[in-house]
Amino acid sequence: MEIKRITYFILIFLVFGQNKSIGQKIDTDHLTIKQIDSIRNVEFTNYSIWDRTMEASIELNSKLLEASKKLDYKKGITHAYLGAGNLSCNIGNFKDALNYVKLVEQSEYYKNCECKSLKARISNLKGRIYIGLGYHSFALEELNEGLEYLKNDTSQNLRLSILHVNKAAAFAAIGEKDSVFYSRKRSLGYASSVFNYILMSRWYLNFDKKIDSAKYYLDLSKAELEESKSVPKYGKSIYLRNVANYYEVVGDHKKAIANYCRSLDISMEINRDKEILKTYKNLADLYVKTGDIEKSNSYYSKYAKLNRNIKNNKDRIRDITGREFFKEKEQQHKSDKNQWLTISLSIGIIVIGGGLFSRKYVRTKYKKSVKEKIEELHRVNSLVQEKKQEEKKLKAQLENTQRELVELAKKNDELFLPEFRRVYPELYKKLEEIDPKITKSDLILLGMVWLNFSSKDIANATFVQHRTVQTKKYRLRQKLKLPNGTDLYQWLQKIGLN
Repeated sequence: MEIKRITYFILIFLVFGQNKSIGQKIDTDHLTIKQIDSIRNVEFTNYSIWDRTMEASIELNSKLLEASKKLDYKKGITHAYLGAGNLSCNIGNFKDALNYVKLVEQSEYYKNCECKSLKARISNLKGRIYIGLGYHSFALEELNEGLEYLKNDTSQNLRLSILHVNKAAAFAAIGEKDSVFYSRKRSLGYASSVFNYILMSRWYLNFDKKIDSAKYYLDLSKAELEESKSVPKYGKSIYLRNVANYYEVVGDHKKAIANYCRSLDISMEINRDKEILKTYKNLADLYVKTGDIEKSNSYYSKYAKLNRNIKNNKDRIRDITGREFFKEKEQQHKSDKNQWLTISLSIGIIVIGGGLFSRKYVRTKYKKSVKEKIEELHRVNSLVQEKKQEEKKLKAQLENTQRELVELAKKNDELFLPEFRRVYPELYKKLEEIDPKITKSDLILLGMVWLNFSSKDIANATFVQHRTVQTKKYRLRQKLKLPNGTDLYQWLQKIGLN
């Protein structure tokens, strides 16, 4: 392994020279296919990507794309598009990321490739994009498809781990806490990495509130850091920030500040602006707790300034990610233009020299055009019908789900509340925001009201008197600070639709 790493660095030295950023010094005229693969495997497949700025990674990927095109290296072109898509997604440029996904899927290499690993990587990228865009159900579909591609393939454990990490992110966005925990555990089962240990520690610290379990996983991540030589500085900065978070929660502010500062030093060394931003905010908030308002204001000021810089720089970085895509589109436009010019000239020659033959040709072409338009109209009508069927199916599924909820409520089944939370996550979240101390029984009562249960229905389901339900509603209005006589059903409809 060491020999391979030494060989790689000799290769980099010989190809690129010394003391310059890797993106600036690539000579695309002299790279071989083997060199392109070697650079991508080390610089993008391994952890080293995390110890560079995002801009440097984008520049390097663009250079590899340029080199692959010069050699007509189809695999290299496809992987460069995939890399550009992931990098675009990393900076929140989801539109360009989707465009790069299209370029991958349209590439000759991808169409002819039976590589399930590549298809899983595309599914993972789509999942990340959909999470960023807020389409969490679509994200879960893509991530599950990626898992299906790699099913029973033990050589892809790291990729499987990443897919489960992203599933956890999708579940977190829709408030499915149990599913978040399950996905993170699955991810850890596939890869015992520093990042997975940190995620588990964060879960126990911020969600499950089990300090001992949080400390256990922090200790595991520390042991992994000390044992592994391949963990990047970025990983160390994340670890230290989570150690600081742990000490902050347990009340040891001195150790918390020390670890936040160590994490900040590393993040600044490798120019990870987003991590620097988070740590500035952590320190500003922590100094408020210690009563040091001067230092708190200092870090808040740094946070605000860096936040503005990140926003100002984002467009510039996005220009880099989009450059190759728009270049590709421009080339395609020129090709299409030349093609139409050739067709036009050919038609002109036929018209001038063909006489009656030309008229017959035009009539045939016209009939063909009409036929194609009719076929297109049928195709559109077919799509409309499919869309209607899909909407009908979704409506039926929703009605079926509501019927199941009603049945659970009527039976006073303990699964009613978890299922209600799954079906109506936004409403459930709003109720918890309105009253963070709202009880389980109050939520069950509101769930039944949402399903249009009358007080009598609720009394029958919960085995209490009708007057008891009325009293519960009265007390609930007081808790929620609603005027007397407020119709709880109308109130729920109002907040549920906003």
